[in-house]
Amino acid sequence: GNMRVAVLGGLSAACEIDSICSVTLATGDDMRVDMERASLDGSWLIKFSGTSSIDTGAGVDLVFNGDDETRVAPEFLIASEDKKAVRVDDDVSQIMVTTMVESKTMMSTVQFIGGKKINMEADVSNLGKALEWVDCAQAKQ
Repeated sequence: GNMRVAVLGGLSAACEIDSICSVTLATGDDMRVDMERASLDGSWLIKFSGTSSIDTGAGVDLVFNGDDETRVAPEFLIASEDKKAVRVDDDVSQIMVTTMVESKTMMSTVQFIGGKKINMEADVSNLGKALEWVDCAQAKQ
């Protein structure tokens, strides 16, 4: 097929041949958190997808290793038309990826329009390995 997949300790990475690669960080009933990169020299983008429209005005709260909360402000969030997918802008995504690689866990809190809050816990302890795998897969394309 046109897809390569690797599972690395709670994370799954997938690459479409000559296309986008993604790493799934967390999935739940209402929500998922993914990273996507279009090419080897491209930037990783963090994406939150929900079953309902996401309230970007509430921002996204992140907690790494159970430490203090970090807030991604609304101006750094780019929503799809139906607001069910929100990505973090390039610069903030880079900072998030750097922090995630150095962390064991990441808790994301996202709010749906209407006020429902969703918490997603991601085990990111193998993220460095997952990113190396993607580097290899994209280098071969």
